[in-house]
Amino acid sequence: MASKAFDDALAVVSGASEAMCSRSFNDFWLLAALTERSFEEGDRNRVFRESVVSYENAGVTGPLISQLRGGINERLASAIQQTGLAADPVMRNPSKGSDLKFSTRNTGTPVEIEVKMIYDMTFKKYYTSIVDDIRKLEALRIAGFPGELFLIVFFIQLPGMDYPAGTWYQNKPCKSRSGFLVVSGIQDQYKCLREQMTKAPIWPNAEPLPAYRLVHPTAEVSEHLLMRWFESVFQPRGPWKFTAATHLRDAAVGVAIWNA
Repeated sequence: MASKAFDDALAVVSGASEAMCSRSFNDFWLLAALTERSFEEGDRNRVFRESVVSYENAGVTGPLISQLRGGINERLASAIQQTGLAADPVMRNPSKGSDLKFSTRNTGTPVEIEVKMIYDMTFKKYYTSIVDDIRKLEALRIAGFPGELFLIVFFIQLPGMDYPAGTWYQNKPCKSRSGFLVVSGIQDQYKCLREQMTKAPIWPNAEPLPAYRLVHPTAEVSEHLLMRWFESVFQPRGPWKFTAATHLRDAAVGVAIWNA
């Protein structure tokens, strides 16, 4: 039977995770997903930083560029804080421990969180590293951690996206997107991860995993802006043009939570 402390902690992390999939973060997911780079850490990741700079050069400004700089972890930390259920400021990437740390307001329960993302081009070996994260949390539990431990995994799909072989960021040749798809689509990503995990997620209690549609274009992320960005970072080998109606069709994000 779940304890009050566990229920309180899960309410915080599930509420914040669901908020991350709301319209408030729609433009963040669209722009970050289109880079097809890992962005848990935002521009702390040197590779993703290049993408953030390219968006700035294309005209992305204000709160949206700040969201991109912070990445998933900073956005999630903010969402946890905004629930009003955290007793103290959420610590992001402390020198020792998990990605995020905080205590619940109601019971004072310490909580640690590992955060991961999966997208259409995530290598299969990375799924194994996600399993390693739950083992890391289980090791903390065995060592006597007195609070609650969660793994939050975000899933991102761009099923309409494709482009030919070409060059990214002036000096990075690549083949066509269809040539290096690994596990395309949220449901297949979720199934692939479930096959490797030793336990089921604790939230959400739904099958299939809910997928939150990403709306496009928006006031801040116009088709013109995205066309300008693609023209600045991608040189296709053959005729190709970004079209939002085609390439962002059925774009979506999903999330699931495991505990240790």
